[in-house]
Amino acid sequence: MKSWYWGHGHLGPYSIIWFDTLNYDGTEKVNGYLAHDGVIISVSCSGLTARPTGANSTYPPTSTTGNPGGFHIVYETKLGTFVADVSGPIAWEPALPVGGYTRWAGQITGGFVGQKKYKGSSVWEWIRFTL
Repeated sequence: MKSWYWGHGHLGPYSIIWFDTLNYDGTEKVNGYLAHDGVIISVSCSGLTARPTGANSTYPPTSTTGNPGGFHIVYETKLGTFVADVSGPIAWEPALPVGGYTRWAGQITGGFVGQKKYKGSSVWEWIRFTL
């Protein structure tokens, strides 16, 4: 794997976890789950994307791509499309000899398309190896 977007958030009655990885051969692997009031309502290894937003929103990322301003998550479930956006300040970015790691903590907003939108808190990260 050369790039990994991962995060989790709680917004209103929903909790979401997402993984969106990119392998060196260009294949994308995803996984996620969505819960409502603590009950899992969707688990999937497909139908999910996490894409960088704002500054440095290049996808797929390159060796010169800087930290994005946030992420846009789309999760296709049997109940409909759940969309969320995360944004906030960098919480941790250690100096590493190879690759990189950035963790953010901030706000998540979203919900099912066409239904009530919620706000909450989230933590997410980007792990990158030599791109």
